[in-house]
Amino acid sequence: MFRFTLVFTAVAALAFFPGCLGGYKPDTGVKVKGMLTKGGKPLTVPNMAARVGMIKVDLYPISSDTNDSRSMEGTLANEDGTFEIVGAGQGIKPGKYKLSITADHGDGKDQLGGKYSAANSPIQVEVLEKYQGGTQDIGSLSVE
Repeated sequence: MFRFTLVFTAVAALAFFPGCLGGYKPDTGVKVKGMLTKGGKPLTVPNMAARVGMIKVDLYPISSDTNDSRSMEGTLANEDGTFEIVGAGQGIKPGKYKLSITADHGDGKDQLGGKYSAANSPIQVEVLEKYQGGTQDIGSLSVE
């Protein structure tokens, strides 16, 4: 009985601590980070600190393949214009995406006039496989 308990305890410990065995890496994607600017300054809206105003950044897959299993991923930008999209904690799947931006002061209206909506955004991002398990910085993106 003691031997069974010892083996069971060892197996249970290994199941709960996978990071100790060779280092855990996300198996699916890439964290995507960048910065939004307007007129050379970080893109902000009033009331961001109070979480009433917000800037939403989304990635929409661009594909003509009907078997494409990628989904839309998004996040909120910070007060300094930076953002990081982590894709449900596992990263974004590699591929081409359209980046949409919505700036809302808290009144439900897009202050960018829909210019960067999913349908209209001119910004395209390619998430590269070489960054799998890490972070891809797409740099500074300027909006008008």
